[in-house]
Amino acid sequence: EFVIMVDHGALVWDSMGLTATDALIAHLNYLADTYYASPAYTKINGRPVVLEFAMELEPVDWTRVRSSIRGNPMIIFRNPNGWTRPFSDGAYSWEPSKDTLSYLDYFYSQATKYPALQTMGSLSPTFNDSLATWSANRYVDGRCGQTWLDKAAEVSKFYSSNKQLRLIQIATWNDYEEGSTVESGIDNCLGVTATVSGSQLSWDLTGIGTENTVHHYTVFASQDGQNLMPIANLPVGARTFDPARQRRRRQV
Repeated sequence: EFVIMVDHGALVWDSMGLTATDALIAHLNYLADTYYASPAYTKINGRPVVLEFAMELEPVDWTRVRSSIRGNPMIIFRNPNGWTRPFSDGAYSWEPSKDTLSYLDYFYSQATKYPALQTMGSLSPTFNDSLATWSANRYVDGRCGQTWLDKAAEVSKFYSSNKQLRLIQIATWNDYEEGSTVESGIDNCLGVTATVSGSQLSWDLTGIGTENTVHHYTVFASQDGQNLMPIANLPVGARTFDPARQRRRRQV
């Protein structure tokens, strides 16, 4: 699925000569005509979801926007005041550049006051915009994966399997120049050294990270040193594996 966000910059750099309100109406109606019908477009209770970013910087008449747009979209606003914005359908958190959990703690605590509206949480592994053209030299240490885990744990302080957080985003939307991407992995500062004695494989962890960033271990076999075949998944805490013993167990 996918969701589209309309940045306030669209009203500045792609206003088509219109006022901010008319430009936003034009953009939202373009979304309605072009994307909402897609089965891949995210909908909640049949309504397409749209995010906004920093629209508070523009003089938008939301009463006219709501009466003029097609598709009845569910508009989710940024930050804790998003629930109280005119014609709001919810709020999403945006805090990748903050180096404490205080923002998320406040955001999720405020969310409990608006059960009828949508809440979208957020996760990010680290932040460093020193290479971005808009840099404010902001930096959040990834702490070998602990920043990611701490933000995830913050969600569980307010939500559970009985009271679920329906939406969560990975910030900052693949801005590689902000160092917050997850596609390349989250560095947990760990390595593995392995040895083989007879048929038994043994390994230890190296580095300054901790094993709570590890989900499981996968053992691979190779006949040519190039192509790998997974032969076992082992739980955290495991340090040895004997494929010969595994075969004997299966035969028994």
